[in-house]
Amino acid sequence: MSDMPRVEAPLFLGIDVGTTGVRALLLDSAGHRVGSGAAPTPTETPEPGMCEYPPDALWSAVCSAVRQCMASAPGSTPAPAGIAVASIGEAAFALDKAGNALANATAWFDPRGAEDAAWASERIGYERFVETTGIAPDPTLGLSKLLWLRRCRPDVYSKAVRWLNVADWVAYRMCGAAATDFTLASRTMALNVTDLAWAEDILTELDVDPGLFAPLTANGAALGALTEKAAAELGLEPGPVIGVGGHDHVCGAIAAGATRPGVMLDSFGTAEVVLMVTDKPIAPASLQGTGLVRGALNVEAPLTYIQGGLYSAGGAIEWFRGTLAAGADHAALQASAERSPAGANGVLFKPYLRGRNTPRPDANARAAFDGLSAETSLDDMARAVLEGVACAGREMADAVTAVPDVPEVKTIKLIGGGTQNALFVRIKASVYGRPIQIAPMKDGAARGAALLGAQASGAFSSFDDTLDALGEPFTIVEPEPEWVAAYADQN
Repeated sequence: MSDMPRVEAPLFLGIDVGTTGVRALLLDSAGHRVGSGAAPTPTETPEPGMCEYPPDALWSAVCSAVRQCMASAPGSTPAPAGIAVASIGEAAFALDKAGNALANATAWFDPRGAEDAAWASERIGYERFVETTGIAPDPTLGLSKLLWLRRCRPDVYSKAVRWLNVADWVAYRMCGAAATDFTLASRTMALNVTDLAWAEDILTELDVDPGLFAPLTANGAALGALTEKAAAELGLEPGPVIGVGGHDHVCGAIAAGATRPGVMLDSFGTAEVVLMVTDKPIAPASLQGTGLVRGALNVEAPLTYIQGGLYSAGGAIEWFRGTLAAGADHAALQASAERSPAGANGVLFKPYLRGRNTPRPDANARAAFDGLSAETSLDDMARAVLEGVACAGREMADAVTAVPDVPEVKTIKLIGGGTQNALFVRIKASVYGRPIQIAPMKDGAARGAALLGAQASGAFSSFDDTLDALGEPFTIVEPEPEWVAAYADQN
């Protein structure tokens, strides 16, 4: 939305802790952007292939993003009435009795829990995990990381009394209340998605104390007030209500209105998620072998979502830009791809830099170009990368819609960094073969968090009212008729 001459109070602050960056977004009560800020997500690499988030540095990044956000707002802007946090899933901090983080959080994509996921799967049974938690055992999921901590860092594990997902930990630093929502809990491999409770039977059989996991709370529920200490560090006044946030992709879905019937969300960042929400239960057997997962959310009412994932989406584009394209800026890369026709003169790209998930999981899959010849240009390869990523997204969407009881798709909405590339958006619409709606909000997760902060503050009578007031309008992008046939052969 365009800037307005004056700020409409009250205000709401959303924070998104992402893979590569922390974003803060301040909205007024009409949904206008009042301020924004960003900071890099700090990481450490203790060994090749491993990645961790150091707690103090991560909190400093959150404080920096919030301070920038407030400094960018008009001078008379009041403090936010409500705040909530979205974050990457799977990563979590182990806390001691005093509430201090005992160690770095393992990054969501770090595969070090492979041995532990295999052990848990053998102990409990693959089918039982899927039946109960809606998700197949995987090295990157929260429980696998917790089991790795027990096996490899017993000095830390023995002192842990709480295991908090990143968004929950940031909220805890703000108000001192420990809670988690159902979207982040769905990424732990420890949630019973049917009963909407921790899977205590599975945890007990694995000799894991269910009490390590925080109380489950609805998205947008009020946790408590921002403390004086946290307020001083963030550059805010004490008092704003801290609300329960959620998983970044699902918060993006919330911001996009994807909790409403018939909306498919394509959330495009470093990774890509295709997601649909349903109020009907999904049979676990229908997800076997697809890489699809089911999860839970609760924004005023319990819902189920079906989700497919591509680990390297924007990440694959960035890889190409930084290597074969010699660090060309985004505008130059787009111009290069535009010089190649639809179909990239026969060049195909498989974007599996971190393995393949939906619809045919294969941890050993790798990225590749196919169809290269002596005549292939860098323009063709640039186009092929965009097309390959788009086609992988279409594969996920087809897998989601093939699941029984998933509602008919009435609208496809695209959010995330990919919306900034006009050519990529046209390719996306043509690969889908239907119009898509886009919002230029690469900060969609932060906007969703701001909506949940507004919900927690009690400023609106219902979440529908919150969404109507704070949601961002979408523009329609039509498919290119001459491209649709070219891409149909690639799907």
